Formats: sequence, structure tokens, C-alpha cells
Amino acid sequence: MSKTVITEYEAFKMYDECFDEGGLIKIGNLTFEPSQIVKQLDPVAYRVGFNDFCDSLLDSDIYVEDYTDDELDNVVEFTVYDGGKS
Repeated sequence: MSKTVITEYEAFKMYDECFDEGGLIKIGNLTFEPSQIVKQLDPVAYRVGFNDFCDSLLDSDIYVEDYTDDELDNVVEFTVYDGGKS
């Protein structure tokens, strides 16, 4: 099985999409994405959750540059993530 390597930007995008799956949050006349609420109100929790998310991607053989580099040392073959287009 080949390994997939994604950038930090792609990982953040995937992480935010997971948060936002449940839909927007409306407060009065304002509408927010859940990921943006957590990112602004508790950036430490957001970042800790992101690190956990990156670790969970390893189960699917997806490696995030600069987060799972230790595991990448053992990767012999890999593909570059194409954003789910293939």
C-alpha cells in the first residue's frame, strides 16, 4: 500500500471540514462555521485537536508534513495528495 503525504494547509482544511460537517451555527443574525468559533475562542484546544487529527490520519496511511515526520522516515513509497480528485 502506498503512503499519501499532505501539506499542513491540506490537513488544516480537512480538519476544519470535519468540524463544519454539522453545518453553520447561527447566533442572532450572525452565522459562523464551527471550526472558526473554536479557532478563535480556544486556539490551544483547536491546535491540540489538530495534532490528534494528524495522528489519526496515520491509520489511513496519510502523513502530514512537519507533523508526522518521524513516521515518514520509514516510508519507502508515497503519493502526493490530490485533494480527492482521483
